[in-house]
Amino acid sequence: MISILTATTYSTLVLLLFIIILPTYTNAACTNELIVCDGAGARYRPLPGCQQYALCISGQLINKLSCGAGSIYDVLLERCNWQDASFCNVGTCPPTERPTVSPSTYPSATPSVSPSGSPSANPGEAPSASPSSSPTDSDFFALLETTDMKQKIENTVLVAYTPGGNIAYPSTKYTYNGLISALKEMSEGVKSDGKDFSFYTGEDERRKDYGRTNLAAFLAMAMVESIEYDTCDEFNTDQVAGRYAISNACGQNSRSYQDEVCTNPQEVDMACPVDTNMNVVSVGYSTNMMGRAPPPFSCRPKTSASDYAGFWELMNGQSSNSAYSNALGRTDLEGCCW
Repeated sequence: MISILTATTYSTLVLLLFIIILPTYTNAACTNELIVCDGAGARYRPLPGCQQYALCISGQLINKLSCGAGSIYDVLLERCNWQDASFCNVGTCPPTERPTVSPSTYPSATPSVSPSGSPSANPGEAPSASPSSSPTDSDFFALLETTDMKQKIENTVLVAYTPGGNIAYPSTKYTYNGLISALKEMSEGVKSDGKDFSFYTGEDERRKDYGRTNLAAFLAMAMVESIEYDTCDEFNTDQVAGRYAISNACGQNSRSYQDEVCTNPQEVDMACPVDTNMNVVSVGYSTNMMGRAPPPFSCRPKTSASDYAGFWELMNGQSSNSAYSNALGRTDLEGCCW
């Protein structure tokens, strides 16, 4: 997926990786047993030196555990890992030092399995310090459903911009609650034509960071393609000679959508057949365009040989139904629904 990301999307992805993958406590300069469980965050948190870690429930230190010889608590993997392959930047605070502000909410779930604290005997194998049972969906969402993460996502991800891109405002179509609800539904998967489609959140404890990276990549693409424009559908962006062809609904940037088919035999059923009789109008259009934005994309069957889609002029909002082609010469809307 990375290979098709634009430079803008890739830089956005890097930012989201820091927001979503790194638990809030990884930025802490120091900690001690008195404050290690303060604030929202993961249930297991490293103590100074990272060879020991705390089990935190509702802001309280329930138990101290130790990693095995040669391993420390890795804050990225959230388990014990070989020292030379781990990340942990926690120093020691004076015993009396406490944060000046504590979040009002804390994780309430009690983990059913704790790390065993001992890496595998073979350095070439994955450490055995991870829980022996697969985590539930709540393990992936534990970090996302905190007050701190909610604020970060709302302030960084779910942000749209006014025309000109100089004033940010909360997206009207993308919300934190909607994101969490959709992720939970898709992480369990949906069935269609006998196949399961799901959003990958990590199959076991060692793969949670893969799931978070998957989420960051997905959100980065959504931010660049949709969220910043506050739209959930593709909209008209491809100018031809200063005008927007209405037939861009059939394909923009020299693409013909209805001719793009799945050639892999295992993916043929993932493409919908072209229906030349469909008559559909999109539900949205971009609010982040100078001038009067083109109307939503639509499709319809041709009623005659002279049934043209026409064009739209952005600055004055004037339209014409005369023959006006997109970049590939298309002048109608037949079979262009998506």
